[in-house]
Amino acid sequence: GAQRRLLRWCAGPDRGLPAPDAVLYLDLPAAQARERGDFGGERYEKEEMQVRVRENFLKLRAMDAGRTPWHVIDASGTIEDISEEIKQIASSVIEKACTTPIGKMWEEEQEETTGTQQEAGEVNNKRAKQNPPPVEEEEKQN
Repeated sequence: GAQRRLLRWCAGPDRGLPAPDAVLYLDLPAAQARERGDFGGERYEKEEMQVRVRENFLKLRAMDAGRTPWHVIDASGTIEDISEEIKQIASSVIEKACTTPIGKMWEEEQEETTGTQQEAGEVNNKRAKQNPPPVEEEEKQN
């Protein structure tokens, strides 16, 4: 529906870029965040806004299922515990990334584009080939 079209539109600029090896999501319910010092000092630190943001991140996680591994980290712990968990996850992700090909973001979304979008992309590619970006003097010498 409309939400899926909006996501595709938002993802457009990232399409084809290297995909992340993992997403680390530090999860803290808004009620717990409110209990921390300085909560509410910034514009987006309103509880109802934080609830909506959290819901949307969890929706993104569900939509991303099967693409990028999400690691949900309980952010209610101590800084030391959270840091240790992040280090362990990062170490594992880095080790795996060394032997895994680099994926591309939103590849399957590309296959769903309409003919008009594909034609527009072809026109833009043709224009880019006809008008390449200027080469810096230093690059010309190399």
